[in-house]
Amino acid sequence: ATAITSEPDRARALAGLAPHLPPDLLATAVEAATAVHSEQGRSSALTGLGPHLSAELLATALRAAFVISDGSSRAAALTGLAPHLPAGLLAAALEAGMAITSEPDRARALAGLAPHLPGDFLATALEAATVINNEFDRAKALAGLAPYLPAEDRARAVRYALGTASAISWKPERALALACLAPLARSDARPAALAAALASAIAVEYGDDRAEALTSLAPHLPPDLLATALHSAIAIDREKYRARALTGLAPHLPPDLLATALEAATAISEEYDRKSALTGMAPHLPADLLATALEAATTFEFDGWNAFALRELAPHLTSDLAATALSAIKAMPEHFRPIALAGLAPHLPAHLMASALEDAITGEYGQDGALASLAAYLPPDLCATALDAAMANGSEPDRAAVLTALAPRLPAEDRPGAVAAALAVALAIGDKPARAQALAGLVPYLPADELPTSALDAALAITEPF
Repeated sequence: ATAITSEPDRARALAGLAPHLPPDLLATAVEAATAVHSEQGRSSALTGLGPHLSAELLATALRAAFVISDGSSRAAALTGLAPHLPAGLLAAALEAGMAITSEPDRARALAGLAPHLPGDFLATALEAATVINNEFDRAKALAGLAPYLPAEDRARAVRYALGTASAISWKPERALALACLAPLARSDARPAALAAALASAIAVEYGDDRAEALTSLAPHLPPDLLATALHSAIAIDREKYRARALTGLAPHLPPDLLATALEAATAISEEYDRKSALTGMAPHLPADLLATALEAATTFEFDGWNAFALRELAPHLTSDLAATALSAIKAMPEHFRPIALAGLAPHLPAHLMASALEDAITGEYGQDGALASLAAYLPPDLCATALDAAMANGSEPDRAAVLTALAPRLPAEDRPGAVAAALAVALAIGDKPARAQALAGLVPYLPADELPTSALDAALAITEPF
């Protein structure tokens, strides 16, 4: 890992290895992390190593964070290391955070350190937050600190922060700051604070910023304000951001407002944005509205969006709706059917599996990919039928995928033959990436003492990156 020349890749490798390294090699990993030239990469490596370091190595990592000059990278390193620092090092981390010259990054560091600071350090952080010049950054720092302050200090800090946020001249920043702060207001002041924050969000002309502010506020709004928020979301001009706002509001809407939101989603004209809204709202829809969403998910002009929409809706469908979705898949162009079937297969009730398998075998869903989509989810009594079909039909990559998926589900006496057949098919695949994928899928089912040299040689022979 230390020999990897790409610094982002080296940082990822060090972080990925960390849970498995003994103490002496962890010290080597920290040394390698501190030698990463890119400050962003160094910060990422130190943060990834943090959970696995001793107090002594944490001190070394923290010293490396201190000398990072880029404010964003230093803030990320400090907040990433903070959950693992002993009390004696938190003071130094706070001092390094307060020394960041960029106010947005300093605010980010103070807010990120807040959950881990003891009371006297919180007071120091609060004082540092109040002297940040930029109102938006000051409000964000105070919003991050407030939940961890003692009750009296919290109420005072939130009042001050709300006043700061209300004075921000740029509407998007004002709305986002108030959305963060209003839920923190004391219970008797919270309704007025939420109403003011919502009014500020509605006043934002930019759809992306309004969507973000509305989504941030939604978990805290009472029903009457949720209705107002929804109407504001529906009024967003850009459909991309309207879809995002509808999706963000959906988890918090009562059934009558969900119906209104779904109607607005189905009225979005741009197909990708409509698909995003329908599938984003799906986890929160009751059965009757899911039926409406499913119907809308089969009406795109581009059949690919129908396939992707059905795939993403599948986990939320009732048995009756799954049957409807299965019928809709048959009506798609052949090359899109496996995409939708792959999403639906894990959620098909048993009584639909036999029908789906029969249609996959006869080509009703398209030959390539359909059997593979179903294979991993078939009940035991259908596995033998699927195995026979896989051996008789389909392209080599598809056949190898089916055999690999079936292998762990077959009765013990049938498994060695299926694995051997799948290996033979995989070794014969001419397309190298497909061969690599097939071999990787089979390895867990090959007994270690029987792992054929030919499989390893075939894998090692693949030289192209893909």
